[in-house]
Amino acid sequence: HEALEEARAKFVVQVAELEDTLEERERELQLTRTQLERAELRLQRPGSDVLPAHQRKATPTRARTAMTSQQASTPSQATTNAARDSRKVSPVMPFRPTQAVTGMHSEPQSPE
Repeated sequence: HEALEEARAKFVVQVAELEDTLEERERELQLTRTQLERAELRLQRPGSDVLPAHQRKATPTRARTAMTSQQASTPSQATTNAARDSRKVSPVMPFRPTQAVTGMHSEPQSPE
């Protein structure tokens, strides 16, 4: 009986650590999203100083295409990483995405 209680206590600690890790990853993802949105806005603004003047006119479509494809692959990659991390620490615990993680798939992608 004591062994069961000890195992249960360790499991509870592991779950808490996983939840903390997940929250931290979600904050990092939100920060990355915010930075990406700001970068996209700077690129769309005329007279943007993000790119040197000689590159600005030559490469806007390529830069935009690269950013769009990167943005499209981000949610599944984040979900995959979170699922892999949860298996590494505790194979017993099924990965249950929180609302923030599942919400990523339903966000409308920019039409560009």
